[in-house]
Amino acid sequence: MFRRSYETAPSRTWRLEAQGLALALVAGCTITTVEPVMVEEITVAPSRLEALVTDEVTLSAELRDREGNQVTGRPVTWASLDETVASVDGSGLVRLTGPGETFVTATVDGAVGVAEVVSRGGPELRVAQARIELRTTIGGKTPDKREVRVTNSGSGVLSDLTTHVAYQGRSGWLTAELSSPSTPATLTLRAMTNALPAGDHEATVRVRGRYTEAAVRVVYKVRQPD
Repeated sequence: MFRRSYETAPSRTWRLEAQGLALALVAGCTITTVEPVMVEEITVAPSRLEALVTDEVTLSAELRDREGNQVTGRPVTWASLDETVASVDGSGLVRLTGPGETFVTATVDGAVGVAEVVSRGGPELRVAQARIELRTTIGGKTPDKREVRVTNSGSGVLSDLTTHVAYQGRSGWLTAELSSPSTPATLTLRAMTNALPAGDHEATVRVRGRYTEAAVRVVYKVRQPD
């Protein structure tokens, strides 16, 4: 923003404000001053943000010049001092990424506004059993399905849950399905084949939510028939 003064006669002066560069086409006018309006003060609202991990809150920045006039239309640079606690995008949207405390800043023309951010422990996935053992014999019956309860032992809401199976050795013998994408849910584990060679076959099933996960280790014991 710029402040400009134009004169048409010694006794009359108009003071105009324009965003960016503007061309004054007024008969008899001469530009006497061109002063950029500098931002001197930034107030971030809210000035203190306290929320849970995974929460999202949008901050706003009020800009004022040295005379206390509000300045609009200026781009604001947002930044977080610790992105492991909170991140912020160019619109001022703060995402709480982990527990702790940090500050988010808004900067224009060297002026800085600050908001304190306090992030409390959020959702935490928990599985009722961390280890499942399945047994069969070569050519024998496929083991019955096993079910594991999945809950949120923290605060807030856990949704958009997914599963991922990582094998140690032979792969493709296990399926993992959730009864719901939100907690509480039931994780159903099924061994898909009894054609594996004799031995212990292992896989790790990870249930993942936003910023949290829990794991179940599955051991499939395949033995020679008696």
